[in-house]
Amino acid sequence: MFELWFRYPLSTWQEAERIFDTEWPIDWLLIALPVTFILVFAWLLVSQRTWGVGKTLCIACLQWFVITGLLLLLWKPSLRMEQLVAEQNSVAFMLDTSASMDYLNQGASRIDQAKAIFDDSAIKTLRDIYSSQLWSFSNDAQMLDGLEFLPPPGKETQLATSVISVLEQARSDSLTAIIVFSDGSDSNGGVSEELLNEIADYNIPVHTVGIGRTEIVEDLEIERLDLPVTVLPNSVISASIRIRHDAPGLARLKVYDGDQYLASQEIVLDPESDVTVTSIEFELLEDGYRDIDFRLDRLEQEINVENNHVNQLIEVVERRYKVLYAEGEPRWEYKFLRRAFDDDPVVNLISLLWVSDNKFFRQGIQDEVQLDSGFPLTKDELYDYDAILIGSVEAPRFTSEQQQMIHDFVSERGGSLLMIAGRKGLAAGGWDHSIVGDSLPVTLDSETEIFVRDKARVSMTPVGAMLVSLKLADNAQENMRLWSELPELSDYQTIGELKPAASTLLNAQVSIDGNTQTLPLLVSQPYGLGKTMVLATSGTWRWQMGLPAADLRHETFWRQTIRALVAVAPTRFDLHAEQIANQVHIRAELKSADYSPMTDIRLTTLLEGIGSEGINRRVELIPSYGEPGVYEANFESSSAGVIYMDAIASRDGEALDSAQTAIQVIDSRSEFFNIRQDQSQLTILAEQTGGRYWNADDLSELPNAVARSRSGITQATILPLWNLPLWLVLLVALKLAEWLLRRRWGHI
Repeated sequence: MFELWFRYPLSTWQEAERIFDTEWPIDWLLIALPVTFILVFAWLLVSQRTWGVGKTLCIACLQWFVITGLLLLLWKPSLRMEQLVAEQNSVAFMLDTSASMDYLNQGASRIDQAKAIFDDSAIKTLRDIYSSQLWSFSNDAQMLDGLEFLPPPGKETQLATSVISVLEQARSDSLTAIIVFSDGSDSNGGVSEELLNEIADYNIPVHTVGIGRTEIVEDLEIERLDLPVTVLPNSVISASIRIRHDAPGLARLKVYDGDQYLASQEIVLDPESDVTVTSIEFELLEDGYRDIDFRLDRLEQEINVENNHVNQLIEVVERRYKVLYAEGEPRWEYKFLRRAFDDDPVVNLISLLWVSDNKFFRQGIQDEVQLDSGFPLTKDELYDYDAILIGSVEAPRFTSEQQQMIHDFVSERGGSLLMIAGRKGLAAGGWDHSIVGDSLPVTLDSETEIFVRDKARVSMTPVGAMLVSLKLADNAQENMRLWSELPELSDYQTIGELKPAASTLLNAQVSIDGNTQTLPLLVSQPYGLGKTMVLATSGTWRWQMGLPAADLRHETFWRQTIRALVAVAPTRFDLHAEQIANQVHIRAELKSADYSPMTDIRLTTLLEGIGSEGINRRVELIPSYGEPGVYEANFESSSAGVIYMDAIASRDGEALDSAQTAIQVIDSRSEFFNIRQDQSQLTILAEQTGGRYWNADDLSELPNAVARSRSGITQATILPLWNLPLWLVLLVALKLAEWLLRRRWGHI
């Protein structure tokens, strides 16, 4: 309908420049328009004196509009288009031939579907008008003589780098556009902004044609696995699993240590989303490296099962954590808390108890000089601990420098801080006026905060029920029962308003003026690089006193809580390895005793591999730009197996520190993941370069879109507008309106 009235497609009107195709100056037209109006109005006013000014003005306007239209036509209104010279420009067709394009749908692979599109009339039109180039790509791009010469499916997809390769090689061929046929998969997890900008700099539009389904209801995929890389022996490990699915239902997740079965769980797939996040727990007993395999049972009719399982190497290592416990009075909580760690193989609880203003009592110390001057006076000494506990002790017992050190211990060193209620603790001890209070998950207020020696009963929150550290039993219902049956606490403390990032893990049910109220009991929040917690009671010792001697719920609570605190504390030398496609990326971060970045060192990693070929060499890590203290390196691994890494930091030839890690290198399986068409990725690539995303079954406008390209060799084309049907209709309508008015007024 648009072209019926305006002769040319809407896209042409949007792209073209409006001009007057005449040598007559436009100034003449601007002068002629007001002059003709004055003349017409004056002539009518003189010749038709009986009409009156209003009717005369109305008829004059209609006649002037007709004259204006005729004058405009005399100046030859036109559209000016820059159009490609067909014989002198080329179009590159890029066909994705990676393994993900070999995925079957109704008996045909995606590569077959893409090949069939070349018989589409739109593609044939492009190949007839322009000289064409045919490229295939997976990990790189290569030119083909025809579709019959397609290479076998590649093991990875380098979408962006392949496009850049084609742009670079075809830049001398008057390339006007690139047409990419792909499912949008990229082995690097997506096209980076840096590569997108590099592609856009060529100023050649990239049109993308999506191949494959955006939803595959018969497929399950483990999209993400979050799991610690280092754990302690006999620890309960919680793994977070993100499952991609396109239909609701049930799934079964199993966990193996090699061939040894560890755990299993049935999962209800979220009917309101295409992603379900769940967690599963298991236990590792012996130390050493463990290859943990997470597997989803195959769905009926599921073709691709490679994305149903992922592996991660975990190091089970024995380590002794150091926790500093500062207490201001010899109370029951102090006694029973210390007793819970008497024989703990993981946590060394070192306590400092003030017995008077100038005297203190040390327990758990490793040598006679440890804490001999009281609470640490330097960062080096304090940062040697992994967590700090502060009980019923006033803030003024610490100097302002020590209070700043406690704050920085959490925010900069990445340690954890737990403050325990007491008659001289929290706001009652003046911590609301300390910088330490800024790091806590609650806003302390000495005017509203009170320490009450009344009984309270503990209750679990939904957030707390999800934490491994607060589990007293594997079964959720049994866990809630064990918590609900604990003896009452001996006291509680109101702790003020929770901060935005805080989470309540335990509540206290208390009686106030005869009414039962719920108050936060155990509150946590991340702060800086570390973590802070507040326990609003000093009465957990009553659990130990009120339970049988064989009941270890009190010890379990404290041991698991403290282990959760120290587990997040980083070490001074952090070494991590990650496999990206067929490369291994090593990242090391090294800090001094006060946890400031070390930037003047040499870092070398010794590699020893077990695989089909083996590996035994050194890799030099180089400083990372913009990240002081961070060193990185990449190396290519051509075989699968475990690679053990021993990083050595040195200065002037003298060894300073070392760290070890390992990685399970596997044959690249990236093509079996993210198998759904990534339409958003293809759309971003097209729009960033001035192209457009196209559905494979609707390419009719593609030739016109390519023709409007500003790249390549173009020539100006003038499209006249004088013969638009719209002009005739408007002129006739104006004269008809004039005739109708004259007839109505009786002036015909």
